[in-house]
Amino acid sequence: MLKKSRFAIILKVANLDVCRSFYQNILDLGDPEMNSSFRVEFRTGEDCSLILEQQTPDEALSAIDYESPLSWKIRIKNLDEIKERLLDNGYEMPLKAKDHNGEFLLGCKDPEGNTFYLQSE
Repeated sequence: MLKKSRFAIILKVANLDVCRSFYQNILDLGDPEMNSSFRVEFRTGEDCSLILEQQTPDEALSAIDYESPLSWKIRIKNLDEIKERLLDNGYEMPLKAKDHNGEFLLGCKDPEGNTFYLQSE
């Protein structure tokens, strides 16, 4: 029998400390599985993780004037609570909600402008 696959989304970030705090405390992903000065990994499900990696200077230069088409979605227990926490901590009002194949998603941006969607469990 094959071992179950494990998938991850990797976001290259300029400020790892700010992004770590955002995902850990604002979005309530809990303590990271891996937590170093260059890489942070949050388990987002049984077989999926969100990985934040510190950009190298070369990566930061190549990212100028480039907007990534990458976005991701996470299911959370209390959508209203997370929305209020975002606003209370000075983050922009979430992007408008959208219906994606019958699922209600609330679009947001992290401290570095990466788009993600929240969905109630």
